[in-house]
Amino acid sequence: MIELLRPWALLALPLPLLAWWFLPVAAPAARLRATESVLMLLRAMQGSGSRRIRAALPLVLLATGWVALVVTLSGPLTCLGNLVRPSGHDVVIAVDLSASMGRHDDSGKTTAFDSYRKAVDAYLESLPPGDRVALIAFGEQAYLIAPLTHDASALSGYLDELTVGMPGRKTSVGVAIGLALKVFEPVADGRRTLLVLSDGEDNAGDLPAADAALLARERGVIVHSVGIANAESGGGSGVLRQVAEITGGTFSTLNADTPLLPGSDAVDADAERESTLPLKHLWSSELVLLAALMLAGLALVRARRQ
Repeated sequence: MIELLRPWALLALPLPLLAWWFLPVAAPAARLRATESVLMLLRAMQGSGSRRIRAALPLVLLATGWVALVVTLSGPLTCLGNLVRPSGHDVVIAVDLSASMGRHDDSGKTTAFDSYRKAVDAYLESLPPGDRVALIAFGEQAYLIAPLTHDASALSGYLDELTVGMPGRKTSVGVAIGLALKVFEPVADGRRTLLVLSDGEDNAGDLPAADAALLARERGVIVHSVGIANAESGGGSGVLRQVAEITGGTFSTLNADTPLLPGSDAVDADAERESTLPLKHLWSSELVLLAALMLAGLALVRARRQ
């Protein structure tokens, strides 16, 4: 669809007609009286169809060139879409899929993983378009489900395919942090954030969570951890708190009223405009070329008549 940056410029289209109607006709410098035979010949020539076309050709060329110039002034353009501008912020989401995440809440209908999945979906919807996000599933082992990508909506589909117990029945937060550091490894600059969603149990793996957090701090990765209610009461929050404190992150308990990350409630309009760059095609060059061709054609017609 073609849009106009300055549609008011189209008001100049009828200017030649207004000039023809209202401006006085210039007086001829001299008049040459023609004989009757010459007048009859001229009338016969005007009656010919080809002669009429030739006579109207300069007017058509002038009108086309004028319209092309006026439309050029109006700034026609076509929107081709939006180019995502990288924000330099990369987020890796590590979701605990150990057996303990399959426990049901007091209602007996929702598991801990179901609650995390809803929270992650809401977070992905609020993620600025310029941020990249990756997904890790961990238990005894950690697996990269989706690498860093700007397509946050694709991760929601991956979440639906995950099942509790897939990476093992026990939990190793340290292994999840270690894999996240490998995901961040090619990135030299920018903000790097790891979001760990777990009940806080750390009973497997060769890499202790505290040691992995120290490695993360050395590489400039901030770890935010989110536990569930039974993690707070059962003492599982100790590991998550320690990991967050070592890296300068935060620990929070999963709550429907609070976002997963601080300051991630929603994307405001200014942040979204800064993250996307609209791609547009201006038609000015094509129209200027058309006007130039009309001018060249007019000059050629007049040269042949002389």
